[in-house]
Amino acid sequence: MLNQGSVLLFIVLVLSITSPIEAQTYVSDDFESPAISEGLWEIITGDWKTADGVFHQLAQGDPWLTAMITKDRWSDDWTEYTIEVSATQLDEGDHPLNILFRVQEPVPQAWADRNTAQTHMYRWIVNGWDNTLSRPYIYNAGATTMLAEKAVTLDIGTFYRLRLEVTNAGFRGFIDDEEFFDVEHAEWTNGRVGLQSFGGLADFDDFVVYGPNGLVVEPQDKLAMTWGSLKTP
Repeated sequence: MLNQGSVLLFIVLVLSITSPIEAQTYVSDDFESPAISEGLWEIITGDWKTADGVFHQLAQGDPWLTAMITKDRWSDDWTEYTIEVSATQLDEGDHPLNILFRVQEPVPQAWADRNTAQTHMYRWIVNGWDNTLSRPYIYNAGATTMLAEKAVTLDIGTFYRLRLEVTNAGFRGFIDDEEFFDVEHAEWTNGRVGLQSFGGLADFDDFVVYGPNGLVVEPQDKLAMTWGSLKTP
């Protein structure tokens, strides 16, 4: 028979095993539900479709094929966060994957808008210049500045895990856990995030934005106390 102390210890152990730790998942989409995705994304340009558990960008030609997290699902209080997404370029040539962040209003509606006085945004060009270079940029009221550069070549049709860690002081970018830049730069810290394909077909999956406390960790096996991995920026 359990005494009072044993019962209390048992309750504590059960709670620690079955309850997720404190986390800050701001936005997430596994693209399993077209209805959920429709309410989460604002399509700026392109032919974006959620099907088969993937976010497909099906248009070609336009360099500004962009989908943004909607205004009502984003908070400008979120100034420190990590973006993660699995992505693959599907067209050969100069059709890189891109992550947009700190995008202030008005969001550029066309490629030419990136260099106007109204535009203030950061953009990580993951594999540009015919799939040879990774570069983050700032577009600030008509001035465009490259902030870092590293060689990269991605296999067409292969998914890569992209991770962008954003803080009030700067940001770091990773492809499959390999660091590609660590930049101290914060002209401003607010603004929405989004995805972009440059003129070609692309697929995106398992998108998430989470705060400094990391993702929710759920136990995979309660008896064995096996946990998923905790990602922290």
